[in-house]
Amino acid sequence: MLNLLRVISITDPANLRSLAVMRRLGMVFDHQAEIEDMGMIFQAVIYAITAEQWRSRAAAAAAFTDHGGAHERPVSGLNRRPGWPRAGPGAG
Repeated sequence: MLNLLRVISITDPANLRSLAVMRRLGMVFDHQAEIEDMGMIFQAVIYAITAEQWRSRAAAAAAFTDHGGAHERPVSGLNRRPGWPRAGPGAG
């Protein structure tokens, strides 16, 4: 445990995959800024999550799975379409 009060993440506004990861982690938009790195200035977005937000997110996820959440449903064959690639060599 790191015992941090807050964690931030910084990315380029066009980096949609990083933004998606931040949101999945429960981070929320904090502000925009100009960042200088090695003499170059670029636009950045900053997302953040507090320790309290992280703990409440983890507690909500645990309650979801404890009371019939998505992780308790069978997953065999989900999103499988005829001709869909199999899971790997020898998958049958």
